[in-house]
Amino acid sequence: EDDALVEKLVEWREKNMRFFLTQFPATKERTQAWLRDRVAKDDTRILFLIFDESERMIGHFGLCDVEEKSAYMDNAIRGEAGGSPKLFDRVEITVLDFGFDKLGVEKHYGELFADNFIAAAWHRSIGFEVEEKRTLTRVERDGEITHVPDPDAEGKKRTQWLIGMSKDEFYRRYPRGSR
Repeated sequence: EDDALVEKLVEWREKNMRFFLTQFPATKERTQAWLRDRVAKDDTRILFLIFDESERMIGHFGLCDVEEKSAYMDNAIRGEAGGSPKLFDRVEITVLDFGFDKLGVEKHYGELFADNFIAAAWHRSIGFEVEEKRTLTRVERDGEITHVPDPDAEGKKRTQWLIGMSKDEFYRRYPRGSR
């Protein structure tokens, strides 16, 4: 019901749409429905809102499909300038630690397009490894674009990387008390 929050989420999704596997016209109504029906009602989903030192919302970071052994990193967007240049490094490390330490997750994983060079470099700098590469075909239907796995894809195709980091690797890189 927070119009300012919804407006920012719509703006940021539109601005970053090309990086999502599913692409559609972002609207206030669709975003409100997503927050109400998916985020708020799904016990396996957490959306962290990121604020700068002046308490201005500048981004968000999500986890979904949180299960006994794993969690999927979802919706990492820095929508506005502000805060330290390394703020989102700290956010990702904090979210990973939260998942491992508080949720009992053994592995975090995510997906991104191979040509999303900024996100790929960022996740690699944190310690994620590419575990699998998939060829995706672009499918357009009713104003919505989806990218679906298709190893025999021809034409409009993109490569998707599945990335992951284990709890052991995380704590090797970021020992408790060092963060």
